[in-house]
Amino acid sequence: MRKVSPIVHAHKVKAPTMIHIGSKDLRVPHHQGTEYHLRLKANGVPTRMHIYDDNHPLGTVPNEFDHIINSMLWISEHLKLDS
Repeated sequence: MRKVSPIVHAHKVKAPTMIHIGSKDLRVPHHQGTEYHLRLKANGVPTRMHIYDDNHPLGTVPNEFDHIINSMLWISEHLKLDS
């Protein structure tokens, strides 16, 4: 499993990366996401992380709204479109 873990391949990431994590996630512990975020940041990759008081799927309406709004702002900030 380790060889397919995102942390092992973090040195290859160049694209701006946003991470959304649930603090109650049993599938992906939030400390792993935090470690990945810090590794990307150390490598100079534009990155932002949001930790929600939720599970693996963000299941509450306020968390889902926050996730969608922050994702759209991130995409708008980092997507380069030719005019």
